[in-house]
Order: sequence, then structure tokens, then C-alpha cells
Amino acid sequence: MKRDAIGLALVLFFAPAGVSAQDEQHSRGFYSFAIGTQITKPVAHGFIVQASMGRSRPGGAGVQFDVFDEQYEARLLGALETMGVIGMSASIIQTTRNNFYHVVGGPGAYYFYRPPTVQGALRPGLSLGSGLAWPLRHLGQPSFCLEFRFSVIFGRDTQRALGTMTLGIKF
Repeated sequence: MKRDAIGLALVLFFAPAGVSAQDEQHSRGFYSFAIGTQITKPVAHGFIVQASMGRSRPGGAGVQFDVFDEQYEARLLGALETMGVIGMSASIIQTTRNNFYHVVGGPGAYYFYRPPTVQGALRPGLSLGSGLAWPLRHLGQPSFCLEFRFSVIFGRDTQRALGTMTLGIKF
């Protein structure tokens, strides 16, 4: 107890007099909605719906949270099966100064609800991607977005790699 009090006193004594909680650079909160498709083999075809929100700084780093639902057909044990995945990811986003190009990546959780062989399986994963945004100046702040993302989902029975391409609107 005495040692904790001495440590706290030293920190308070040597700490800077003022610590800024905010910096002078402007950041922008955003949310977006997108639809897309699977782009990796051996997936026959698929569909994804995604909602995102986050905060980014032009020419700097930010955070992005995604929630998505994917359905696609994949070959499992020689047969074509419909797969269903609901996922969440928390990513670091790095944008260019004009917010035109971004790189995004981070960990996620993926829940398989189809087919019955893997139904109910919650698995960890990692994703990495990049995207472009074109401002819709006549509408104010929204941008049209195109994003490619590659996800690796880890599991005891199988390891899956999914590639998606989404088109959406960022507000």
C-alpha cells in the first residue's frame, strides 16, 4: 500500500503539467452500407451485406467496425453446399490525405450458421483489404465506395479463406 502511494506520487510529480486529450487534426466519423459478392475460388457464387461505422482522419489512421452477413456456395466433401456466415471485425484504417484510397485490416469473429456440418461454430479470423472512395459532391458528404477484403478464418476442422468485393455508400 505504501509502495503504491509512493509510485503514484512519483508519477504525479514527474508527469507533464498538461496532457491534451484531443489533437488539432480534424477527424471524421462515418458509417456505410454495402453489398457485394465472393471473389475467391472454389466459391461458385455468393452474396454479402455489410454495415460499417468508424472514425478516420484524412491522411491518418482510424478505426472501423464492420458487421456482415455472407452466403455463398462452396465445395465441401465433393458436394456444393450453401454456407452462411455472420461476422464482426474491428479494423485499423489508414487513409490518404483526400480519403480517396484506404487500407484496412484487423481481427474478427465469424459465426457459421449454415451448413449443418459446421453450424453453430464461432471462429476467430483476420482480414486485410483496401478500397477506393469517390466523393458524391452534389449530395454533400457521402462517398461511393469500392472495397476488396481477404479474410482468413481459423478453425479446428478447416481453415477458410474468403475474398469479398463490396460496393456501397459511406456517409
